[in-house]
Amino acid sequence: MKLFTFEELSNILELNAQDKTTDELCFNTAYSFMEKYIYYNLKTKTYSEIQTVTDNKAYVNEINISKMISIIDMTTKQKIKNYIIDSGNKAILFLTCEYDKHVIYVTYKAGFTNKTFPDELKQAVIKLFLNEKKNLQNKINYIEETENKVETLPQDIKSILDTYSKKRL
Repeated sequence: MKLFTFEELSNILELNAQDKTTDELCFNTAYSFMEKYIYYNLKTKTYSEIQTVTDNKAYVNEINISKMISIIDMTTKQKIKNYIIDSGNKAILFLTCEYDKHVIYVTYKAGFTNKTFPDELKQAVIKLFLNEKKNLQNKINYIEETENKVETLPQDIKSILDTYSKKRL
């Protein structure tokens, strides 16, 4: 299930019911492209990772931490309770320096729900949808378009998606 649905898009843009099949195809293409570009699983899910504490911080791999389930210090085998979550930077900030250089086992929930899905990403999907629909109407070859999408992606959409995407080397 998508976090931003075709029905929501249809209501926002007041789409014509006669074009529903074509519009759903363009929407699915736009949404799929956004997910692949960002390279994150956007739905809330439970993750477990092994990380190392450096300078009283450890970074997890996923965005939008919604709940920390547990942090275990693998050196002492003790549960860690004194920390702060910086969800925006995917960081766990420890309140004491006793865990510095320790390996930790982190279990947490991260991702978005329908209610927490960012409006910026909805806006990006809408713009990508309009772009896809325009391209389809102009009969642009989808195969060539898909291969070159990152280079031809409009800057306003790219800047929104880059905010949420994993860094590329």
